[in-house]
Amino acid sequence: MKMIPRLLPFLLLTTLVDAYASGIAAELPVDQASAARLGIATARSEPVSELVLTNAPGRIVIPPSQLVAVTVPVSGILAAANVATGDNVSAGDVLGTLHSPDFIALQRDFAEASAARQLARAQLERDRGLFDQGIISRRRLDETTADGASADMRFQQARQMLTLSGMDDAALAKLAASQRLEPTLTLRAPIAGAIVSQLAEVGAEVPAMAAVYRIADLSTLWVEVNVSPMDAGNIKPGMEVRIGGDDTLRGRVLQVGSVVDQQAQTVMVRAQIMPAPQTLRAGQFVSAEIVAKAARPAMSVPVQSVVRNGGKTYVFTAGGGGFQVLPVNVLANDGGRVYIEAGFSPGANVVVDGVAALKAIWLADEDGAE
Repeated sequence: MKMIPRLLPFLLLTTLVDAYASGIAAELPVDQASAARLGIATARSEPVSELVLTNAPGRIVIPPSQLVAVTVPVSGILAAANVATGDNVSAGDVLGTLHSPDFIALQRDFAEASAARQLARAQLERDRGLFDQGIISRRRLDETTADGASADMRFQQARQMLTLSGMDDAALAKLAASQRLEPTLTLRAPIAGAIVSQLAEVGAEVPAMAAVYRIADLSTLWVEVNVSPMDAGNIKPGMEVRIGGDDTLRGRVLQVGSVVDQQAQTVMVRAQIMPAPQTLRAGQFVSAEIVAKAARPAMSVPVQSVVRNGGKTYVFTAGGGGFQVLPVNVLANDGGRVYIEAGFSPGANVVVDGVAALKAIWLADEDGAE
């Protein structure tokens, strides 16, 4: 009698179930022709020395310690802006200028304090000579000494105010010597980096202590990765992080968060990338792999190769005239590959397609088959 082709897989499956029920425990006798009809295909298991614990979304951020705000110590009008967001600057570069009557007042205070200190120092030198000659009393010398200390304190205060405004030692020395007041305050970059934001427009009034620019040193960046709470339990500081699957973009885990995001139900893992490549930019969304060294010999197989039964995990391998059912210990799962410990050697042919058919044969005579 001629067999209907569509019944072949069903009849083949029935035959294999009968063979399994007759006493075959961990081996499924499936020849090559039968395997082809069931759509069974295999791939070689790969030895690995490291485990990809998770592959999760993340975002590149600037470490707070790498950010500096350029502020103005006095109020004024932003007269000019020499740089814009995204520009790279070196330490000391001119960023802009500020017209400020308060800045002129600070210079005046410094010039007066400088002149008063010089006068107080000269007076102290004279009184010390007069005291040594017995012409003036100790009380008079003490008063002159106190006046000199007070004048020096006012000078240091005025100097600090101008230092905060961005004037360097050379400019302060020039002001003290010339007594010439500058009408504009020059804003300079305190560090080398990139302008990440401009917070005031040209012509706008800027209040005292307000920030005009923010500069970031981008030599070091962070990536903040959102992982599941289960994955977070396996991640430790010092583990390697790979960005976008690129082996050249690597970092190290700094911290594993202790709080679960209420909406996303994820845990934030922070990693440091140093030195940071120019291909990564703050605010950029990336995918990140978190990698651990394998403590014991391990293998990588496709995720569809692993089946569960009775709370344990197994794979099917080709051999012995059919297929073997072998227990394995799952070490990690990155969503595409599963990393396992198993009692077979790397390079064994593991079933990757037709797994469901083999599992059905294996569990046919068990109650509550998964």
